[in-house]
Amino acid sequence: MENREYFRACSYCEVGESHIGWGKPCEDTVLTGQHPETGVTAAVVSDGAGSCSFAKVGSEITANAALDLLLNQFDALYELSSPAFAETVLGCIRSLLQERAESLETDIAELSATLVCAAMAPDGRYLFFHVGDGIIAVCDEKGVCRVISQYYHEIARNFTTFVTIPDTPYNYGKGQGGIAAFLLTSDGSEYLMTFDDGWMTPQADLLVQMSVFFPPERMEDELRQLTAYYKELGMYDDASYALISDKRCAAGVFDGMDPELRQMLFYLPEKSTPHMFRQLHDAFALLAEHPEGVPESQMMRVLHTHKKWNTFRKLAGLLTAETIRLHEGKYYF
Repeated sequence: MENREYFRACSYCEVGESHIGWGKPCEDTVLTGQHPETGVTAAVVSDGAGSCSFAKVGSEITANAALDLLLNQFDALYELSSPAFAETVLGCIRSLLQERAESLETDIAELSATLVCAAMAPDGRYLFFHVGDGIIAVCDEKGVCRVISQYYHEIARNFTTFVTIPDTPYNYGKGQGGIAAFLLTSDGSEYLMTFDDGWMTPQADLLVQMSVFFPPERMEDELRQLTAYYKELGMYDDASYALISDKRCAAGVFDGMDPELRQMLFYLPEKSTPHMFRQLHDAFALLAEHPEGVPESQMMRVLHTHKKWNTFRKLAGLLTAETIRLHEGKYYF
């Protein structure tokens, strides 16, 4: 399997109503990328400090530098301790920000920005790093979603820290295996997606679970609709999101989803049996391991259908939902 076939990645960013009212542009920068050889996939969200003169410049430099480091130096960064990682990443970003500040004849503080980032490698290793507000959430291999990093506002909700602040507090983590997807956001939607106990709303949970099954175009549309809904609820700041997910975890996430939501999302029959869900679990596991496509004959054996038509009928809901597709005698995920 080619490395790039393991992961899905998408992002979405929209200017806030308050910025529109003030005649300001969106000051968030959100990026995703994948290394063409190693398959490492990363996502970054950076929110420029609204009170600073060059907030957007700061977020662009911060996001691009972090993405470059995660994609091109993942192995080396993974071996570092938490302090060494922070020193390496923040040192590189501050150097670039200082250089730009000098060219703009301003203080580096005028380019202040937050940093929310994560990366996944094909062998299951992952990294995440967080400075300032916004959140990092994950969906595990069993479909359980939770917040793993969130800034604690001691003074006020609009007070946070930035990459430009010396010895800034940060959250850092790494591991191997067990993660199906990462969700990164700026602070715009933070309080509409999370509870005070560190868990996410059911709506946010479903969003992260969906990222394992649906292509970037579908997820970007979901994020667009979600942002419109949050604006109706009173969200006024810039809203930025990034998602990266591992398709190899699809079977476990499928099992862990809310049964009613799973049924609606994948257009499954109302009287679906546990046996049918188990077969679909096996189908996802097979499809995720074979991005080159699974022949109908092989899918027939997995689903115990014996006929192509019965195989198609069992997978009709997934085909209708465009989670999988059938092309020239092969099923693709």
